[in-house]
Amino acid sequence: MSGLPCGIVQSVNTPFTAEGAIDEDALTRLVDYSARAGVAGFLCAAVAAEHPSFTAEERSTVVRTVVSASAAHRLPVI
Repeated sequence: MSGLPCGIVQSVNTPFTAEGAIDEDALTRLVDYSARAGVAGFLCAAVAAEHPSFTAEERSTVVRTVVSASAAHRLPVI
């Protein structure tokens, strides 16, 4: 199947602030670091322990942040 990432697709863990909010800046840095380390793509808001407890808004924030951060590296987000 063409178009599928070949290599490591990282399941993204979500960093939180001390107040319990999603830390979008830390999430952006995590995606950038992982992209520079050579991952082939990202899986977000799907399988990590915290994701089932997210509200729709929190899930949207995670997906939007990961898509935005990975766009600079032209990596797919699943």
